[in-house]
Amino acid sequence: MPLVSGPEDGDARMSTDSQRGWKAIWERRRVAPAYDDLLAALIAADGCDTGFGSYSTADWRAMVAEAARLAGVGARSRVMEIGCGAGAFLHELRLQTGCRVAGLDYSASLIEEARRHLPGGDFFHTEAADLAGLPGPYDAIFSHSVFFYFPDHAYVLRVLAAAFDKLAPGGALCLQDLNDLARQAAFEAHRRRTYRSPQDYDRDYAGLSHLYFDRELLPEQLRGLGFEDVRLFDHIAEGYENAAFRFNLVARRPAA
Repeated sequence: MPLVSGPEDGDARMSTDSQRGWKAIWERRRVAPAYDDLLAALIAADGCDTGFGSYSTADWRAMVAEAARLAGVGARSRVMEIGCGAGAFLHELRLQTGCRVAGLDYSASLIEEARRHLPGGDFFHTEAADLAGLPGPYDAIFSHSVFFYFPDHAYVLRVLAAAFDKLAPGGALCLQDLNDLARQAAFEAHRRRTYRSPQDYDRDYAGLSHLYFDRELLPEQLRGLGFEDVRLFDHIAEGYENAAFRFNLVARRPAA
């Protein structure tokens, strides 16, 4: 079953130029020394500082706490984040729960930052689909604001299948900030309107596209992979403007 409405959807596959453009952006990201607050610095390095996609540290902490609650993360949990960036999510998750953290990202510079700022974590410079070859299992696997950078929906399925295999029985998969296909036109207009100027947006984001997800079909696809108890949940961060155009879900690998 497809994840999008059909082959006529223009964003069913991201162009090679768009993939390269996004990766070049993430390779340039670093943790800025100007921040007094490490969490704020990590949030900025992970791209949540663009105006329409920005988080306050308070909203970030609330978002992480809600995800941890829904996934059932505790002090003994082993956690993996797909697309961990510099480690803002895992940093706060470990502070709140005491869990053991691991992450992967295709940006060498951001993985270097995660290793520097989250000592004791396991961090892998690799593609999301390479999760299949990494150590496991994990009690929870998270991904925040990452899946829409994947090249196409076939790749999404590979990552989801690998996540299922890497979860311990009863483990949770939590995907946050998925672009809602039904809100695509409104979201793209909002991004252009709320950027510094529409002209700056057209220049800065020329050739850069996102994947979009059908909020009804994606849960069905997860069930087809073996997941159960698939549930959508709302954004809890009140100041996060992208929340109106994205959705979140949590699912579990069966306990037996």
